[in-house]
Amino acid sequence: LTALNKLGIPATDAIFYDYPDSQLAANASAFQTRLQADITAFAPTIVITTLPEDTNPDHAACGQAVKNILHLKLNSFAAYFFLIHYHRYPRPISDDNQNVYLLPPVSLINSDYTWSVFPLSQNDQTQKMTAILRYKSQLSFKNPILRQLLLAFDQKNELFASLNSP
Repeated sequence: LTALNKLGIPATDAIFYDYPDSQLAANASAFQTRLQADITAFAPTIVITTLPEDTNPDHAACGQAVKNILHLKLNSFAAYFFLIHYHRYPRPISDDNQNVYLLPPVSLINSDYTWSVFPLSQNDQTQKMTAILRYKSQLSFKNPILRQLLLAFDQKNELFASLNSP
């Protein structure tokens, strides 16, 4: 909630579904039904979520639910997917991530997605890093790999995938 607040999103706009960690796929049908109801009620023009190919099972389930809802064509919205966990991703990782561009995984290029790059201004990068630094539990030095992963997203752009038309 602190990170959302830093990005200008009030806590009252956050919705928590309270599924147990790593159990979203086991509750996929109920989750998709609830998400569909929220999308119908809110009527967004854009939905941003994790990519179904994300290797975190909860992230994958969330992305798959949005993809399924999009295919139902009950709502009219554009879906943009982002990736957090994937083999050898994010790349590149350097000592100075702020001066490099985030690239999609090679194995997901020429797939079902079109990738879009959104450059960030220096102010946007600073605001993003301020939000990233709010995730104290994931930045612990006790888990240096997770820390490096999260900090690796401090790059010159945001990267989103959209579904190619069937």
